[in-house]
Amino acid sequence: MATRLLTECFELSGEWHLPEQPDRKIAGRLNYGNQPSLLTLHDAFELSRSQNNQEALPRYPVIYGVTTSGEAVTVLNGNRTFRGFSFGSGGFRQPETIIADKFVVGGHLPVNHHYPSMEFRIPALEVWLTTTSIESNFDVAERRQTYSVAPQEVTEFHVPTIDATIRIATEIETLGRNPYKSVKVDVHAWIKFTPSSPKELH
Repeated sequence: MATRLLTECFELSGEWHLPEQPDRKIAGRLNYGNQPSLLTLHDAFELSRSQNNQEALPRYPVIYGVTTSGEAVTVLNGNRTFRGFSFGSGGFRQPETIIADKFVVGGHLPVNHHYPSMEFRIPALEVWLTTTSIESNFDVAERRQTYSVAPQEVTEFHVPTIDATIRIATEIETLGRNPYKSVKVDVHAWIKFTPSSPKELH
């Protein structure tokens, strides 16, 4: 599964359906980055023969999706904001736009799912921690420069006010291992919240 930054915009295109209507899959895309996140569908989940804009707007507690890259997505607490009407040579359509209050990439979950933990990658957190990740040593006698990855420390503490344990750690990823040319090492820091018991997503 791809790692996405919450500070960057991204789009998830695929097919979407309601849990109670698994056979009615509708193409669309979920856009993140401009608040609020919007799910734009090519057709409506609940079709209507009326063009009355005063009718009650439906709410969707859970919407499931599968992206074109095969990722499972769960949209929580969706609210319709727009429904159109169009008719052409291909038939009748009611495109629908839904505000996505929250969404989870990586699985199809119920609306009241309890999460045992939540993990975030925070940009530049590894710099704020001021922990040396790459160590270098120059051997004068052999005129050799040696680089090594330093052991990574893990910080963990309990916060009584939220009844959760916070764990801060760094992750090292080595890319492009070519001993004749170069080695690229990326360092990222993560923060993980683990409540004393699983909690709902609020």
